[in-house]
Amino acid sequence: MNSVLVRWKCKRFLEKKVLITEVLEEFKNANMFFFYRIDFFYDKMKQV
Repeated sequence: MNSVLVRWKCKRFLEKKVLITEVLEEFKNANMFFFYRIDFFYDKMKQV
C-alpha cells in the first residue's frame, strides 16, 4: 500500500516537473519573440 502511494506521488511529481518545464520553454520562446519584435521596431526607427 505504501509503495503504491510513493510511486503515485513520484509520478505526479514528474508530471508536474514536465509541465513546468514545458511552460518555461513556452515562456522563453515568447520572450525571444518579444525581444525580436523590439529589435525589429528599433531598427525601423533608426532607419527613419
